Amino acid sequence: MWLHQNMGKDLYLLITKDNCLACEKARDILDTEDISYIEMDQNEVISEFIDIIKGKGVLTYPVCFKLVGDGDALNKQVLHTHLIK
Repeated sequence: MWLHQNMGKDLYLLITKDNCLACEKARDILDTEDISYIEMDQNEVISEFIDIIKGKGVLTYPVCFKLVGDGDALNKQVLHTHLIK
């Protein structure tokens, strides 16, 4: 696991695999935009979690997550998202 600390306030989690051009592109995008991210190789992630992700239709790498924050931040984001719909 690697933390790529940049100046931006956002934080992403990338689950990547070796020899993955799309993974390289994702890293380049985040680095170019000065966005911090944690990178984990697929072999560092428990297989049950990978199975859940695949069950949601995410079948290619990288798998990307954005940190929302604490419970209050989650509440605000969920409420905001549902109010927009």
